[in-house]
Amino acid sequence: HPYLPSPPESNSFRGSRYMSSKRPQPPSPSDDNLTSPTSGGNKRARIRSRRNDMPTVNWGDWLKSTGSAVDQEQERIDRQRAAFGGETVARIKDLSVLILGCAGTGVETAKNLILSNVGAVTVWDSEVCSESHRGANFYVTPGDVRAGRTLAESSVAELRSLNPYCKVDVLDALPSDGDVAGYSAVVVARLLPRPDLVRINEAARR
Repeated sequence: HPYLPSPPESNSFRGSRYMSSKRPQPPSPSDDNLTSPTSGGNKRARIRSRRNDMPTVNWGDWLKSTGSAVDQEQERIDRQRAAFGGETVARIKDLSVLILGCAGTGVETAKNLILSNVGAVTVWDSEVCSESHRGANFYVTPGDVRAGRTLAESSVAELRSLNPYCKVDVLDALPSDGDVAGYSAVVVARLLPRPDLVRINEAARR
């Protein structure tokens, strides 16, 4: 239009130049870039040597180096005392629990009680380990199945390793009425004949 001014030539040139320009792409990484003098030497070799210089510490060694067993037990008691109170912690430490059955529910109950720092846990299960038990009891190994160990025998070593200040024992047979009365609590985690269930229930409540 004769009455409308045309856009400045510099602006139109600048716009067309910006529209057609492309952002420069960084060079792709290659062995030449990693080993070029401007990159400060061989980066890959420096990273590899740095990893090799890092100290390797086994998990068990690191756990032992955190402090003595007495200090660890004191820290555990301090945390429990802060969460539950001193009186509750003392009562937990005086508990002696009998667990009948070491399949999924039984071994999980035993593990949690031991980690809770109860005084003693006794387990019983005369059933021989099989491959199906490996899906329920995480302590059963192929060696236990081949050796024909019972569920209680295959679990006791790992349960004892959880807390050295909790006494863990194994019963070879179902407890008598007098033995049941000596425990603070009894957990039945497997199917038992009805007469045995009634007998254990009555003995635990005397």
